[in-house]
Amino acid sequence: MGQREIVQPTPYLYERKLVFLFFFLLLLDGILRKWLLPSFSTPIMIVKQILAIYMVFVGYKKGLIKSGWATFSVVLGYISFVTTLLFGHHNLLIAFWGCQNWWFGIPLCIFISKVVTKRDLLFILRVVVLFSIINGIITALQYFSPITSFLNKQIGGELVDKFHRGTTISELGGMFRCSGIFGYITQSSIFQPLALGSILYFFFTHKKIVPQYNNYLLLFSILAYVLTCAFSISRTTIFMSLLSLGLILIGAFKLVSQLKNIFLYLPIFLLSISFVLTRPGVAKGIDTLNDRFEHASKKENVMEGNIEDLLYRGIFYTVEGIIDPKTLDGEEIPFWGFGQGISTQVGGRLSGLGKKNAGFAYAEWDSKRIICESGLLLGILILICRLGFVLSFALPIYK
Repeated sequence: MGQREIVQPTPYLYERKLVFLFFFLLLLDGILRKWLLPSFSTPIMIVKQILAIYMVFVGYKKGLIKSGWATFSVVLGYISFVTTLLFGHHNLLIAFWGCQNWWFGIPLCIFISKVVTKRDLLFILRVVVLFSIINGIITALQYFSPITSFLNKQIGGELVDKFHRGTTISELGGMFRCSGIFGYITQSSIFQPLALGSILYFFFTHKKIVPQYNNYLLLFSILAYVLTCAFSISRTTIFMSLLSLGLILIGAFKLVSQLKNIFLYLPIFLLSISFVLTRPGVAKGIDTLNDRFEHASKKENVMEGNIEDLLYRGIFYTVEGIIDPKTLDGEEIPFWGFGQGISTQVGGRLSGLGKKNAGFAYAEWDSKRIICESGLLLGILILICRLGFVLSFALPIYK
């Protein structure tokens, strides 16, 4: 008789369940807080944060988080927490909220990378593609719906306030900046590169999303992605999409086995996008997006043109923030900054800035917001930490 094969237990089963729970909370955050459970908006946000903190605690307890970048980030977080209380806004709650990114962000990324399997990642990619289709449909419906419609409700189930209505009318030709299934447009912008990478992965590798419906899902996901870019009226979404596409293609070209697939399917991919962009309804979204670029260029007194504006926001805005650190209103930034968390949605409202300025009190772009909150010295160190962490695992991919 042959020996019975011993089935090895799946490693980190409990930790992987935590990761999946956190993943779905992120994906469903806007759906829950805007439409399904708006009255529980704040508790849902708190539960999500507590889960992230707990995962980091589990990671440290089991020795899974061993990284110089994690230590660097945590130390910077503690220093900025102290400087915030001593020289910044002095608010303990806002300071704690703002420092969470530095205490738990990078450690959480390392924890997730240690426990998930390749099978888990493929499952996550499939879910991302499916949700990208839903996000595209919802974004398009939001674009053509009245500002006060159910689909365009904000976090907490609130209707668009008078300030954002005025912004909509003046900058977007009467249209609304759609956030899709997410709570904020920034979340949708961050989701788009992940969706694009997931779509292209299945597109070039011939792996199946759902076997019997794979071709249809790939087609719909491409169409939905373009719809989201067109109807989101977000310059950030466009910039991150172009940057992500370039990086993905560079990585794909280095894989000799994928060159045939790239030359075979890339023209189909680009033709599909061109076809969608020329449809009447989508063309209207493109016109509105173009108006958004032109209006912002004049308002911000930066270079004319869409590509130049994208480069300014993506690169030069950060450099300018380091060379000549000032707020949106031209105010000088203190050496230790205005304090951690003051430019977040939560911090802005707790500090009395109100919904009008919450999240954009001192700067729009993330890198400049870091410098505004942390000051020039700590701000640069935090940017180095974040960039160094990304490059530590991104560069080996291209070798």
